[in-house]
Amino acid sequence: MKFIAVPAGVDFSSGWNGLYGAFTAAVGTQFALGMSMFGVGLLVFALIKFLWEKRKGTGSGLGGSNGGLSPLGWTLVFATLMVAPGILIPLFLKIGELVADFGIALFKPLGS
Repeated sequence: MKFIAVPAGVDFSSGWNGLYGAFTAAVGTQFALGMSMFGVGLLVFALIKFLWEKRKGTGSGLGGSNGGLSPLGWTLVFATLMVAPGILIPLFLKIGELVADFGIALFKPLGS
């Protein structure tokens, strides 16, 4: 089996880290941390409530009447927006870096 060494050439997250670092410096690191912690708590609460309603067979799920979102769905949206700057966006950027680096390593021998 032959392993491919993946270069660390792509860096998507440094720009976001600089922007989010400026935001946390302006509002305070405790506020940003509290926002992320509150969002994670809301996410956990909403997911447990959703699973509990599904278990009991009483909930309408995430969709409400007339094609909108239920209060549970809106709670998930709000919680995701609170968690996104500190947790989700860096996670997606790191995954994007891994995919891009793998693609570069995979197709680099073709161009050589």
